Amino acid sequence: MHLFAMLVLCIDRCHVMLCRVPKDLRKACDKLVPGIGEMIEDNMLYAKVMAKILTPKLVKDWEFSMSFPPDMVLKLQKADAAADDACKQIDYKMFRFIHCSLADLERLPGLKTMWVRKLKAYADRWSRQQELQITGKRCHTDVVGADETSRGADEDSPGASSEGYKKARPAEV
Repeated sequence: MHLFAMLVLCIDRCHVMLCRVPKDLRKACDKLVPGIGEMIEDNMLYAKVMAKILTPKLVKDWEFSMSFPPDMVLKLQKADAAADDACKQIDYKMFRFIHCSLADLERLPGLKTMWVRKLKAYADRWSRQQELQITGKRCHTDVVGADETSRGADEDSPGASSEGYKKARPAEV
């Protein structure tokens, strides 16, 4: 059961982080670049946009046009151009927060899926073990029951007792 508890806790932690990280990121970044949060509902895209606007030197391999339609790209480019003052306000702590949040949002869904798969595999394995134990007990009971029945059937044999006969045969009405 120790493994089961660990897997459940890992899934819970991933879920909590997936709920909290986007809220914290939106709360911090909406103060610096207002209006973007209402335009972008997807948390991952929001994190990429904020990283692109507020720390453009590190997000070189992603452009707005890769994920948004042309009209939205224009709005985001305008917000990016107007965010020069916001970029100057980004200190190391905020820089790390944005990029760690982006990394968490990229990594956590995959981790959560992996932990759920492992939990299902563990549950299946545990269920099979339980079935084998139950089946093994049934087989043992059948063998013991058959042994008692065979002893009771030889009631005329020298070692047979009347108790074995009573146990093996159902009571007659």
